[in-house]
Amino acid sequence: MFNERVHISMRHAQTAHYKTLSIHDRSLAFWVVSHVRSGCVETRTGAERRTVRSGMVMIHPPNTPFSEIAAGPGVHEFMFLDAVVGAGVDLLRLHPVALTVRLTDPRAWSETFARLLAAGSASPMTAFGCAISLLDAVIDDWRAAGAPPRPAFLETPADRFAGLVHYMTEHLSERIDRDTLASRMCLHPGSLNRAFRQAYGVSPMRLLRRLRLEHARRLLETTDHTLETIALQCGFEDTAYFSRAFRAACGLPPGRHRQAIREGVQSAMEGYSQPFSPPAITAAETTVNRKMD
Repeated sequence: MFNERVHISMRHAQTAHYKTLSIHDRSLAFWVVSHVRSGCVETRTGAERRTVRSGMVMIHPPNTPFSEIAAGPGVHEFMFLDAVVGAGVDLLRLHPVALTVRLTDPRAWSETFARLLAAGSASPMTAFGCAISLLDAVIDDWRAAGAPPRPAFLETPADRFAGLVHYMTEHLSERIDRDTLASRMCLHPGSLNRAFRQAYGVSPMRLLRRLRLEHARRLLETTDHTLETIALQCGFEDTAYFSRAFRAACGLPPGRHRQAIREGVQSAMEGYSQPFSPPAITAAETTVNRKMD
C-alpha cells in the first residue's frame, strides 16, 4: 500500500456492458482508469495504438484525447478520478504508470471494484479503501512489469520531475540540498528552480519541506515516537526548529497536535461506549440514491 497520504476525488465509477464500442478523441479533465473485464479493445492516444485484452487496464491522462474501439462485445469497469498525495502531487504522475497495464489478478480487481460500487456515497470510507486498493494493484503490477514509461509526447513538466519527487519521498531523513537535487537532474540549480516551479508552483526545496512536514504529521498521528525521533526521521536535525516549522505549517506545535488527535479519538470512543437509545420513528423513511462524488 501507499506510504503517502492520498486524497481521492472519485468523479464516477461504473461497469459498462457493450455490444460494440466506438469512442473517438474523447478528452476528460480527470484520470480514467478502465479495466477490460472481457473483450478486446484497440485504444489510441496520439500516434500510439495498443490492443487491450481481458485482464488489462487502460490509463487515460487528463486533458489528453483518447479513442477506444471494439468490433465485438465486452465489459469495462472504469473510474473517473483525481488522486493527489499530501503535498499536492498528482499520484499518477509521481508513479507514471504506462497507458496499459496487465493485472496479475484480474478477478480480485473486479471483486474490489464491485465493493467500490456497492459502497457508493453511502459508505465513503469503504469506497475510499477500495479505490486505494485498485490503484495500488495497478501501480504494483506496472512496477512488476519493469515500469515501462509513457510515450514521450505525453510528458508534462510534472512528469519530468516525477522521479526527483519520488527520490525526495524516499530520502526524507537525509540531508538534501538544492545542489544535490540539481545534480540528479543534470541541471544548474537556478534552471532546476525555474523549471520545477513551472511544474509544481513551488521550488524543489519548498516541496521537500512540505513532504517532510506531511510525513511528520503522519508519524505524530500514528506512532508513539518522541519528537526528537520524528524530527530526525523527517530530516530536521534540530527539534526546536522542527517544532517551529510544524507550528507554522499546521497551526499547532507537534506535541499539541498529537494530543488533539488523541483527545478526539478518546472522545469518540467514550461516545460509542454510552448506551444508545434509537429515536422514535415519526415519519416514513426514504432511501435516496446518489451518484458517488
